[in-house]
Amino acid sequence: MKTISNLREVLVYYATDLYHAEKQVQIALLKCISQMSAEDLKAEVKKYISSCQDKIIKLEEVFGDMLVVPANGGSEVMEKLLSETAEILHQTAPSHLKDAVFAACIQKICHYKIAGYGTCAGFATELKLDDPRLAFNTLLGWEVAAEEKLSFLAIKKLNRRAAEPPLLLDA
Repeated sequence: MKTISNLREVLVYYATDLYHAEKQVQIALLKCISQMSAEDLKAEVKKYISSCQDKIIKLEEVFGDMLVVPANGGSEVMEKLLSETAEILHQTAPSHLKDAVFAACIQKICHYKIAGYGTCAGFATELKLDDPRLAFNTLLGWEVAAEEKLSFLAIKKLNRRAAEPPLLLDA
């Protein structure tokens, strides 16, 4: 493993992690969207999956601006978050509860990526890399917007429905 010796290399490391994380999230969500029962959740997740592709393209532009190629591999943190998501969903039975859990897991993933994009924007600012800074701020904005939509849906519908006694849902 190469020693990281300057802030630019740290930025590339974090950007590479986010690049692989976007790919992993896109694949994982495509596989599990059919398990969601709430149509509005499915619609938001489909938009989120599409936005992953937009973020991958934007990150590829950043790598081009910085004249680097992202290292092969994956995001270990995202792998862990996705594994945890699969495990809790496997243990969750009622579909209305599963939808709330899905939303919570995706929000957790969003928060990880929000932290990453914010960090990268800060590093790019410090390094006076204007195009990457703008790109990371755009990516951060997209991720925050997605998280806010999921949060609103969870608070206004999914969590309330999950908290209802099962008998009321059958009526």
